[in-house]
Amino acid sequence: METITKHKRGDVREDGMVFGGIYRKTKEIWVTKEKFELNKKLHALREKKFRDNNKDLLKTRRKENRIKNGDHIRKKEREWWANNPEKTKILIQKKHKNQSPEKRSQMMRVVFANRRARKLNQTPNLNEDQKKIIKCFYYQAHRLEKRFGLKFHVDHIIPIARGGLHEPKNLQVIPKKINQQKGAHKIFIWAKL
Repeated sequence: METITKHKRGDVREDGMVFGGIYRKTKEIWVTKEKFELNKKLHALREKKFRDNNKDLLKTRRKENRIKNGDHIRKKEREWWANNPEKTKILIQKKHKNQSPEKRSQMMRVVFANRRARKLNQTPNLNEDQKKIIKCFYYQAHRLEKRFGLKFHVDHIIPIARGGLHEPKNLQVIPKKINQQKGAHKIFIWAKL
């Protein structure tokens, strides 16, 4: 009995012939390496021409696919982002770099406005002493910048994004670099170091 082996396009036989595909579901096509490379280039050109001539059609297909399989696509994207943090960081930097300065500044205004609103919403009713203590934290950060020549930030130990309050017992002064590494995700207590 004859065994059937499945070949992938591009597989090479002992005699140097390359598997080019299956014709009408019955006949295997084996071609020389040069012919295979030529067919590959022609196929790429046809694909490019089709994409160029049918941009609107492809755009609507992608949109329909995204609507139909949105949850699955987002799940796959999140998995990829989690598994490739370095590439994700580079992609985000490229995305922001390619934006026009007006769009970038508009986006940053929205980000900072959201942060100010969140901070305001998570500020409990403070008495005058507590307000003075908070001002002291900012003054201390400014003084340390002048003294050491490094940038310092007033940081929330439990980030505002994770439900931390904007009050004296949740504040600390730390170097800018450490605060940026920490971001809004980690709880970091400077005193423990």
